[in-house]
Amino acid sequence: MLLISGSNRSVIDGRFQVIASQIAQESIEVYKAFGFAAIDENLPTPIADYEIDKWVPMTPVTRFTGIERPEEVTGFERKITLKKVSDGLLDAYLIKVSVRPGYGVKSLGRTGTFERSDIIFATGYGKR
Repeated sequence: MLLISGSNRSVIDGRFQVIASQIAQESIEVYKAFGFAAIDENLPTPIADYEIDKWVPMTPVTRFTGIERPEEVTGFERKITLKKVSDGLLDAYLIKVSVRPGYGVKSLGRTGTFERSDIIFATGYGKR
C-alpha cells in the first residue's frame, strides 16, 4: 500500500510539473512575442490576460485573447514579474513566471511553487 501511495504521489508531482511548466512557458512566449520595445512602452499596463505582479487564477480559455488551455489549469495560479535590467550597453527585461496550486489543490500532495525565467533583450545597443 505504501509503495502504491508513493507511486501515485510521483505521478501527481510529475503532472504538476508538466502543467506548471506549460503555464509558465506560455506566459514567457507571449511577452517575448511582443518584444522589449512594446513592453517598455506600455508598462505598467500589462498585456491583456497576462497581469503583472499579482497571483491570477488560471482559466481554460483566456478572457480577451481566447487562448485555450487544458481544463487542468483551473487548479493553478500564476504570477508574472518583469524587471528591467541593463549592463550599460544592453537593455533587457527579466521575466519570471511563478506557478502554484490554487486554493483547494494542496490535497494533491503538492504545495510548492514552480518558477521559470527568461530574458527579453532590446535590439541594438545603448541606453533607451
